[in-house]
Amino acid sequence: MAARHRARRVAALLPRGELAEVPGAAHTLNYSAPAGVVRALRSSALAGVIPAAGASPVTDPGVRR
Repeated sequence: MAARHRARRVAALLPRGELAEVPGAAHTLNYSAPAGVVRALRSSALAGVIPAAGASPVTDPGVRR
C-alpha cells in the first residue's frame, strides 16, 4: 500500500499501468476485501488473463497463458 499520489505516479510510469482502489479495505486486501480485489483485477488490463468465475484456466479457451 502506498500514498495515493505515489500509487498514481507508479501506475502512470508503467506501460499498461492502472490504479485500482478498494474503498474501505485494510492493508491486507486479500484478507479484508477479497471480492473487491477480484473485481478490480477482472475489470483491469488483466481482464483477459483472469478467468471468469467458475471458469477453469485449463479448459477455458478464452484464458491466455
